[in-house]
Amino acid sequence: MPLTNIEIKNAQLKEKEYLMSDGAGLVVLIKPSGAKLWRFRYTMNGRKQKLSLGAYPDISLALARIKAADARAKLAKGISPVTVLLPSPPMVNHPQPKVLKNKRQGLRQSSLLRWREKSQLLPEHWKKRIQTMRNLKVPPRMRFRS
Repeated sequence: MPLTNIEIKNAQLKEKEYLMSDGAGLVVLIKPSGAKLWRFRYTMNGRKQKLSLGAYPDISLALARIKAADARAKLAKGISPVTVLLPSPPMVNHPQPKVLKNKRQGLRQSSLLRWREKSQLLPEHWKKRIQTMRNLKVPPRMRFRS
C-alpha cells in the first residue's frame, strides 16, 4: 500500500533505523536521530543497489515518486541511474599532432615536443645543463646518470 504524507510525518523513532516502503523500490529510511531519507532500491546486473533521492521534507512524497519513476525509466533502458546523476568532466581540446611521413620521424617529433613542454617548467640551471649536453652530443643513455 502506498505511503501518505501523514504516515511519514508521524513515523515513530526507534532504537534502530528502519524502512517504510512506498512500493516499486521507493522507501523512506527512518533513522534514530529523526532523519527521514528517501532511497530508491533497485537491482542491476544481478546486484542490489541503492540511490539516495534526498531528505524528507526537502524532497516531498510526490517529488520522490517522480525521481524514482525517472530512475526506473533509465533502468529500463539499461542505464544506471547513479551514473546519470554524476556530472561529466569538462571536455578539453588538445592540439592535434602533425601527421608525419614515417614512424621514426613521428617519434622524433613527439619527443621533441615533449622536451619543449618540459623545458618550460624546468629551472634555469637544468635548462643550461641540458643545453650543454646537447652541444656535447652525449648519447641519450648516458646523459643523466650519476
